[in-house]
Parts: sequence; structure tokens; C-alpha cells
Amino acid sequence: MRIGCRIAGIIALFLLFPSCAPLQQRAAFEALFDTPALSSAQWGVAVSSLRTGEILYQREANREFVPASTMKLFTTAAALIRLGPDFRYTTALYTGGLLQDGTLQGNLVIRGSGDPSFSGRFSREGATGVFVQWADALQREGVREIDGDVVGDDTFFDGQYLGNGWSWDDETFGYAAQISGLSFYENSVDVEVSPGEGEGSSAVLRIVPDTRYVTLLNRVITAPAGESGSLHFFRSPGTNVVTVSGRIASGSPVLREMVSVHDPALFSATVLKEVLESKGIRVRGVPVGAGRKGVVPEYTAMRIIASHSSPPLHEIVRIANKWSRNLYAEQLFRTLGKVLGGEGSTARSSEVLKETLSRMGIAPDAVAIYDGSGFSRLNLVTPLHVLSLLGFMARHESFPYFYNSLAIAGVDGILQRRMKGSEAEGRVHAKTGYFRHVRALSGYVTSKGGDMKAFSLLLNNYLGPAAEARALQDGLCSILSRMP
Repeated sequence: MRIGCRIAGIIALFLLFPSCAPLQQRAAFEALFDTPALSSAQWGVAVSSLRTGEILYQREANREFVPASTMKLFTTAAALIRLGPDFRYTTALYTGGLLQDGTLQGNLVIRGSGDPSFSGRFSREGATGVFVQWADALQREGVREIDGDVVGDDTFFDGQYLGNGWSWDDETFGYAAQISGLSFYENSVDVEVSPGEGEGSSAVLRIVPDTRYVTLLNRVITAPAGESGSLHFFRSPGTNVVTVSGRIASGSPVLREMVSVHDPALFSATVLKEVLESKGIRVRGVPVGAGRKGVVPEYTAMRIIASHSSPPLHEIVRIANKWSRNLYAEQLFRTLGKVLGGEGSTARSSEVLKETLSRMGIAPDAVAIYDGSGFSRLNLVTPLHVLSLLGFMARHESFPYFYNSLAIAGVDGILQRRMKGSEAEGRVHAKTGYFRHVRALSGYVTSKGGDMKAFSLLLNNYLGPAAEARALQDGLCSILSRMP
């Protein structure tokens, strides 16, 4: 029997007796997870009532699992607790030069503070909206020329731009964007691919934002209409040369892929220089990263020309969780280390996060934390750790922000298309976790009886179809939503 049919049968039986005794409820849970399709995989499951604190069901709940993006729950909870929901990042434009006859004598410096939202991706300003505003500010001061370089300062964090345990073959893509004290446009570009004029012609490639920082090598051919086609993207390590290959069908809509950039600080400086020149401000110097070529800004002798404040932290947390944005979680993780530990490094950030978890009853030596997003396979937590976190947050003053940051089944975020039409639709607020051989789902379910339950499902070493693992997760949520 396929797992989907088996789950449907178990749910149907349970729904006939939604108020059945605890032993019968446990039997239903056991039947759900005792399936031959999962015999070689490892399931960790824990469910509790937040009203009573009772553990309703557990299975391998003390076993350590790779959590994948469930790790974002730990990072975002700690950020809300330690930094506060109203914390904001500030990115500022500095200069130490004097203005003489329309020429600014000296460098322009973009000083980053770790803001992951510094872009127009989630606003109406457009990709380079903030830089356009800064160019306008310079022109209002009478600047027509800059006799210096444009410097991107990313030294708010250390220089480790990838998380520990990340896979090299993911580096090309936006979900593995480099971590940086100065981030712009999520340290990625959007590569848009459109079919060419006719079959056999080269496709049309476009970059957003429009910049010379990234070089595209076009190896995409326009295929006959109706052909499925496929595209492949590869950024050569340590460069910003991206090869796009494959086929796109004639008449196909524009296809997009987020591709990471190498050296986000230099990327930021380059795009700002391009925007300034597009606005008629000549820049004699070159884009450069702070610390490169001996460029070390002395901020005590400089002044701020313009600045940009991020949305409040609770909105950043919402993007990190609801849409599972790795960069947002990583920047929050490093910010914890910098602001509270004095160093924006993986080691210090992990120490701060573990210390925060100890307030939740989670021993620091009981978890392995190597990044903030869960993209590392070195992270290890247990389902009961997740329940401890969920229970603690349910009692914390920041809970409304945390709860509302989670995707809602059948409604929005990464759960928008799941559990639609089921009893769980609209009742589940949760965070998914996914990469090869790992599937996870953890969060809250509000039952029809009004009781909010916390749950964590962590699946490792799974070789089966992703759809079957999702069906089992959704099945548990359906059962929980019908419980008293």
C-alpha cells in the first residue's frame, strides 16, 4: 500500500473518534509512523500540549537529528529575545573629503552593519532604490564629481563568507549567498532567461540589478515550442563569471534564477559607483572593499552623508521564517555574535545562541550549532529541544512576532500549497526543513478544541520521494488539528 493511501486510512479512522482515549491516540500515531516506506530512515517526533505541558507523543525524541531549516527557529527566537523585535540595522554612507567646486576630495564609504534586507527586493524602491536616493543626496550637496574610490566596508563580521559544513556545489545559487557585514540585494543577482527570436537562436539573458559586476556566458539555445527544456547555472568559484547553459522553449515565459555573487562588499561598491555615474556624478576612482589595497576607513574623521535603516527585526524574522531565507538567518546569527559577543564570527555567534538556549532549559553541550540557517549538515538537535524552544517562546512577550513569522498551512509562505482543504488548513504555523535525505516540520497546531500544541518532526536518512514525507507530516497535522 502506498504511504499516501495508508495515511488517508489512518486519518479517516481517527476522525471517526477525535476524542478517543490517549492510548488510542498513541496507537494512531504509531500506525502513522510504522510504515515500511520509512523502515530505513530515522524519524524523531515529539508533540506536546501547551495548555497542560503534557507530552502527548514522542518517538526517538531524544535522538539527535540534522534539523535543516528548522534551525531557523532557534536563530530567530534568539534574535527576538536578545535583540528585541524593534531592533534595526543602519547602513551609512560616509566621506572624509571636502567639497571644492563640485568635486568631493576623498573616498565614499558604505559602512555595513549586517543588514540582510538592504535592497529593493521587498520594497517599492527597486533594486537600486537606496543608492539612487544616496546619489540624489550627493547632488543636493552640489557634488558633481568624486576624486576618490567607492569603498564597501564589510568588516562588521569576520571574513568567513560561507557557513561551516556548506556544500561547495551549492555556492552558485542564491540560497547559498555569501555572508557579509555589507550585504546588498541579498548578495545575489536575478538572472532572467527569455527565448530568442527563433528555434536554434541564442536565448536572451538579463541581470537584475543591471550591473557589469557579473559576467554571463550564454550557452542557452531556443528550443521548439512545447519542449520542456532545462537550464543550468554555474558560477566559477572565486569569480563572478556565470555560465548559463541548456534549452528554453520558444514562447516560454521568462525564467529566473537567483545566483550568488562573490565578494558582496565589492558588489555593493560597484553597483553604487554605477548608479552614481548613471545620475551624472563622475567617479574618478574604483570600487574597492575595505581592507583591500590598504583602504582602512577612519570613521572618527568622517561624516555621514546619508543612511538607510532596515525594517524592524520582527519583519526580518518574518522573511527568514515564512519564506525560509537562508541569508536572513545567517545575518541574524552573525549579528548576535557581534552585538552580544563582540565578534561577528561563527564561533562567537554559536556561543551566544547556546547561552540563549540555556535559558530555555537546553544544555549548551546538548546541541551542535554551526550556522544560523540550518544549511549546514553539521547541526544537531533533538525533537525535544525543538519542543522546549516552542514552549518557551509561547510564554515569551515576543511570541506574537515569532508565531506570525511562521508559514501558515494552506495560506502563505512555504506552506501556502500544503494542507489545503484539510482540517489543518489555517491551523498550522510551522517551519519546514529540507535538503537531500532530510525532511522536517516543526511548529504549532491549534486544534478545534482550542488547545495549541507544539510539535516537531525530524526525518533523516530518507531515500524516498519528498511527496510521501510531506504526506506523513501533513497527516500528523490533520490529526492534531482534530484533537480536543
